Amino acid sequence: MEVIGFDPALPKDAAAELGIQLMDLPDVWAKADFITLHTPLTPDTQDLVSDESIAQMKDGVIIVNCARGGIINEDALLKALNSGKVASAALDVYSSEPPPESSRELLQHPRLVCTPHLGASTEEAQVNVARDVAVQMCDTLEGKAYIGVGRCGKMQAQISSSKVVKVGLRTYGGKAANIEANSARQVILATVMKGLLQYTKECKTAPSLINSPFLSKEMGIETSIDDKIHAVLVNSPYTNVITVDITLEDGEVLQELEAAEVNVGRLNVGRQEGELALTIMGIDGEITPDVMSKLGALSAVREVSVANLSA
Repeated sequence: MEVIGFDPALPKDAAAELGIQLMDLPDVWAKADFITLHTPLTPDTQDLVSDESIAQMKDGVIIVNCARGGIINEDALLKALNSGKVASAALDVYSSEPPPESSRELLQHPRLVCTPHLGASTEEAQVNVARDVAVQMCDTLEGKAYIGVGRCGKMQAQISSSKVVKVGLRTYGGKAANIEANSARQVILATVMKGLLQYTKECKTAPSLINSPFLSKEMGIETSIDDKIHAVLVNSPYTNVITVDITLEDGEVLQELEAAEVNVGRLNVGRQEGELALTIMGIDGEITPDVMSKLGALSAVREVSVANLSA
């Protein structure tokens, strides 16, 4: 099976490592036998699959949309199903939810499979989620490592009664995102300190990515970045790892807070199941493919890793 795709932000070499050949979108429409959609709904992706794009596709193409309703123009899809241009389709998202009565013909089409947007919520998945939550709660109460923590600085400030005196950062890996670059490490450390100081009573100034390093110094919190390669990082099950060591005033050193694999394909730092880890960069405003392309190029030049993108 040959996998092709279009992504305005994913570098070609990173896609190649995943076995994906990147192409321009018109080429994907023309060459794909199966088309699956994995994009947020934005003004640029509204009606991405339309009469015009379907006309560029192969006869008998199969389309799957489990991303967001509105990416496919449902009237265009219905016409294509009726004509046979689209052999079959599968949806678990719709332009209007719940779908209106006017969508009945599409939803009852013999070559359409449709479900609610709950395909991942199987009985097995719910058991696994419950188990993970229980294990993480027990680990937290026993002072063990936090796995997949979203904002470790914020979390530690909320659960600890002892003053933090030292914070150390270590990163390892370079698959798809260079988190070993000094500029990337500085941003990651600033993010950790922002979360930590935000919930520290002694901090009277609202922390930000810009001022958190200075506020940390004023409060007597020593911060450091360890650029050595440690076995605990190399032997991690993840290809890219971010760990934070926090030393408290009473001498206790908290175990490493592990972020999971950096997945640039999804533009987030988190487990492959989608758990959020560390937010490195935030962008306000409309995010278009053009903006994403320019952001990716700028980040590469500045050696800054795009770790989280949310619209």
